[in-house]
Amino acid sequence: MKINAKDLLFYSWRAPQLAEEEISKENQKKTNQQMIFLLNSRLETIELVLANDKLDDVKILFQHLLYDLANVTLTLMGKDKIAFGGSISHLPNLLHGKEKDAFETIISNLQNPNLSTKDCEHTLDLSIQLYDYFVKTNKKQNKTVLYTELFKYKTIRKWRIGIFIGLVVFCFSAYISFQYKYPTFKSQNFTIHTIDGKENPNITASRSLFFPILSNQKGDWIEMEFSLPDTMSEFGGLRIDPLRQRGIRFSIRSFRIEDAKGRVLYKKDFVIGENSLPVGYEEFLSFSDVKTVGNLKPGETLEMISTGVNPQFTLIFPKIKDAKKISLQAKYIEAHKFKK
Repeated sequence: MKINAKDLLFYSWRAPQLAEEEISKENQKKTNQQMIFLLNSRLETIELVLANDKLDDVKILFQHLLYDLANVTLTLMGKDKIAFGGSISHLPNLLHGKEKDAFETIISNLQNPNLSTKDCEHTLDLSIQLYDYFVKTNKKQNKTVLYTELFKYKTIRKWRIGIFIGLVVFCFSAYISFQYKYPTFKSQNFTIHTIDGKENPNITASRSLFFPILSNQKGDWIEMEFSLPDTMSEFGGLRIDPLRQRGIRFSIRSFRIEDAKGRVLYKKDFVIGENSLPVGYEEFLSFSDVKTVGNLKPGETLEMISTGVNPQFTLIFPKIKDAKKISLQAKYIEAHKFKK
């Protein structure tokens, strides 16, 4: 059965009303499917028992398997099932080729009272071969002699569901890709961590300060002030986490550390020097998830772009005491929207 675009678009979205003959076919499909399921369950049981070398139990199960194979054969051919213990010697004649040979060999093996482990394994392999044949035959019959409009409806419904899921995944992936490539600046925090110095650059939550940045402040210079408690008044460096987002272009200027009287204890100019490097670049201990913007001229404000979701850099300077305030200005804009 072929499904085309017209069927996918215009075929009824409601299940069709079946005629009496089609209802009979659907019932036959359910019977076939149930018989094949039970056969599969029997094969799994025999495989498990055989793996535990319980030959006596396997021989008993094989007798029941033999009638499972017989009844699946009869069911697929629209014939009545046979009771356990009935004659089955004629049933291989209902099959053809290697399936017929397999069934005859299974019957012959199970007539041997001294069935060995090797014989059991061979019989199981042949039974699995017949099972695979029954599965293929059942699928073929569902599309031919047992075909109904309900089968077409279910097939089209599967296609529709698959296409819908595919579209959802595609749209979601496209959205994530777009957000990754063209991020929108979000409200977040500018974080400063005081550290002891180059020898001990580790940070702790008790020595961290935050300043909220709002998304509507994008493109403007934002004035920031951090009041330092007494526990953070002495330090020899700072780790600065300017944001928590990739793909954002940002700048920092007017960076100062002052004491309680307003005296400047440390000042940092984030500008480009004559050598095309940041002025005082030796004070930068490390960078992570951030890169500097190229093609900046001497004297211009240093600009950086976040390349990951946790951009940060560490500044090292002579130890400062009695610090009470850190102030600075920062500006943000999406990197893809920046125009010189």
